[in-house]
Amino acid sequence: MAEPRRRRMEEDEEEEEAEVEEVPGGFTIRPCQRSDFEAVRRLYREAAAEQVGTAFRQALRRPAVRTLLSLCAALPCLGLWLGLGPGLWAAATLAGPALAAASLYGACLRFGRASAAGPLREDLADIDGYFLRPRDAGLWVAEVGRAGPPVGMVAVMAETDGPAGSCELCRLAVAPGLRRRGLGWALFSRALRFARARGYRLCLIYTSSANPAALPLYKAAGFHLHRAYPPPEVGPLVQLLCQVTDYVLTLRLSDTHPRVECTAGLGAYNGGMQDAR
Repeated sequence: MAEPRRRRMEEDEEEEEAEVEEVPGGFTIRPCQRSDFEAVRRLYREAAAEQVGTAFRQALRRPAVRTLLSLCAALPCLGLWLGLGPGLWAAATLAGPALAAASLYGACLRFGRASAAGPLREDLADIDGYFLRPRDAGLWVAEVGRAGPPVGMVAVMAETDGPAGSCELCRLAVAPGLRRRGLGWALFSRALRFARARGYRLCLIYTSSANPAALPLYKAAGFHLHRAYPPPEVGPLVQLLCQVTDYVLTLRLSDTHPRVECTAGLGAYNGGMQDAR
């Protein structure tokens, strides 16, 4: 390795080892500690639960779902024609669409629980083993000032299913009341700087259509859509109702200078960023 490049990577590593990084907006970002484990899991569960509501609202806007709800509302008219009493007809008129909407929400809830189960059972169940002990992995949390529970998080770990030299940027989440203040972008930038400093050549992100606010940020930062596919965690019936799509995005880390500040003006994309993958 050329001496200037080696020296630059060593400087980047020293920078990323800093205990606390202050970012605009009154936030600090620091490496996760063992005392943060439960708060990190709670933040992740909240982000996953939020995606359930997003998937449900997206489903309600689809023409096919609206047609189904309209049919459910119209069916009681057949009962009225067959001689149902006014009371039974009114109850059926209300119950039909409500039951259809409840079934749709139940499918979205199943999707959210299924997609969150893997991380909660694997890496977030062993944060120390996945993120703290390995030299080429990391988990960072954000605080308001230097106190209080984590209000944001992001992680990087080696991607064993990808090409050699690949990492995954994952577990990106910001508490709802603190979005659009640049914190999500600061966490995102910290993780990418770490990945470049550790010598990773390719970064992958797994996300879904239930997290629409994150996609503009990822694409603006240079990530490209690599693959779109139905979530493997759910069956065909749930997928038919929810119509959620999973995405894999990739970024060649060697394509740009190993610092992210060149795109720091993209903080406006911080919106509803939450990665429950």
